[in-house]
Amino acid sequence: MFLKSSAFPTGRAWTAAAYNASANRIYIFGGVTALGATNEIYEYNPTFNSLSVEPTDLPTPRSRMAAAFHPVQGKVYLFGGLDTGGFDLAEIVEYEGLGNSRVTMATALSPARQDPAAAYDPNTSRILVFGGNAAGANLAEITAYDPVSDSSAAKASVLPSSCSGLSGAYNPNDRKIYLFGGTLDSGLSSQVLGFDAPADTLTVRPVVLPSSRTAASAAFADSASRFFVFGGTTAAAGLDEILEDFFATSGTYTSSILDTGNRSSMTSLAWTPLAQVPPTVGMSVAFRAGDTPLPGGSWTNGGVFVPAVNG
Repeated sequence: MFLKSSAFPTGRAWTAAAYNASANRIYIFGGVTALGATNEIYEYNPTFNSLSVEPTDLPTPRSRMAAAFHPVQGKVYLFGGLDTGGFDLAEIVEYEGLGNSRVTMATALSPARQDPAAAYDPNTSRILVFGGNAAGANLAEITAYDPVSDSSAAKASVLPSSCSGLSGAYNPNDRKIYLFGGTLDSGLSSQVLGFDAPADTLTVRPVVLPSSRTAASAAFADSASRFFVFGGTTAAAGLDEILEDFFATSGTYTSSILDTGNRSSMTSLAWTPLAQVPPTVGMSVAFRAGDTPLPGGSWTNGGVFVPAVNG
């Protein structure tokens, strides 16, 4: 993680951001500064590390929105949010950065809400909006928004529990949107959900986050074929963690050689997974030892790994 030299003129939180791949620009919307909510829109150029305020503003100051880029339309869409009076917003706002155009769509969210999650699904060419909080009550609904026809429709599937503050991103490998954490009526969540938009099915993944959290952000890296989940907050404090969640049918990790510096006797080997492991997932550990810098015939079992028992 690197700190970039470009910075906002004032600190801010609860912004929304989306990447326009065709323009190679990231747009950052609204948020809360020391002076309160803002209606500013910023454009960030990752190539030149330049940040500039856009001449167009949001309709009103707001925070706690969800944002998603629709590549067919070439525009960013913002959903809901919280205004300066503490009221939830129902607006869907369209923003086109290169032309600096902003339109409040005729279709609105129902009910108005703050802290939803949104992600684009290329299989259906819709933006999916998940949960949120409406007048203090978390929502379980999943809504599909079509910006071409400016229409929305509730999906048959719903979240397993009413939830706000989720983070989500699309996985092109299995063509699903994955959602991480959030705020449930019973407290913070560590759940990971998978949504298949064409099939309209939602599944709860057996793997969970290391700890419950809300208001994180998530992105899928095509080059690494895995999700990254950034920060978030617990009931006690904000998190500085970056989590990695990857999907693999099998794999092997070979550690570097550990030199104890002395003649050592290895009597047992034990390990504990850092996160919950599904019952369908198996893991085994193998071991070898020797007294030369590199493995060879003088090592145990001729330098070939020998399976070890946990404990």
